[in-house]
This record gives sequence, C-alpha cells and structure tokens, in this order.
Amino acid sequence: MAGISKRRVYTWLKQFNESDLIEHDRHIDIFYGDTDSRQWFAQILELYDFIKKVVEENGYDFNVGYAVGLNMSLRKSPAPARISGNSLRTAPFPPLIYLYRCDKHDLIWDDSTYEVALSRLYGMDVYYHQTDDKDGRWRTLQFL
Repeated sequence: MAGISKRRVYTWLKQFNESDLIEHDRHIDIFYGDTDSRQWFAQILELYDFIKKVVEENGYDFNVGYAVGLNMSLRKSPAPARISGNSLRTAPFPPLIYLYRCDKHDLIWDDSTYEVALSRLYGMDVYYHQTDDKDGRWRTLQFL
C-alpha cells in the first residue's frame, strides 16, 4: 500500500486494543501525510480495508468505521447518490477512521438519517448528518 504508514497503523491499533477507550478516531492524514483531497475517498477505503484485515488477523475485539465530511452547503440538501473525489474536493477536513467497542448507534450523531441506497452501494450502514454553523451547513456521512 503506497503512502500508508503501516507502522503508525499497527501502533494505533495495538494501543487502542490495550486501552480502556470505547472509541477513538484519527484523520487519514496521520497515516498518509499531506494528500490531495480528491484522493481522500480512495484513501479512506484503502485504509479501512487494511485496518479491517489487521484487526481480523490479530483477533482484536473492536469494530472499524469511518466518516467523510462533504463539501459545505448553504442550504439543506440530500445525501449524494455516491461519493467521488469531486465530492470531497472542498471538504473541510480529511476523512476520519474510527475504532470502537460500543454499539455503532452510540456513534451516530443526532438528527442523522439512515441512507438505504448508499448502504447498499457500499455494503455497510451509512448515515447522513447536516448541521448549521456561521459558515454554512456541514454535511457528513458515517460508514459504520
């Protein structure tokens, strides 16, 4: 896997496994360094697959998920039909990878909607959340 700091991934997973933490997350740039936002979705998928494999191989007893911040919006808008590099081109921050020991529903933000079509497309539960602040509307997808 070009670009991923495997040592950082292994260290983070081991530390989480040995801790009492219920949930912990990291932005992908911790593992990739500086990256182009158009590559973020491909990178989060690559990182997610790698971490899932390491968790299974080591018999760790926790789950993995991720969240993707989408481009800001000035008004309420529906979840996108799919994610592409362009979806994240002006996203406010790199995607997050989650490690968690709790029920995934404890991680879902209030007022999120379950996205049936995206869940089918990506093969995992996908939740869409929007929240307002002074700069516009934050839009986030959680994949759990």
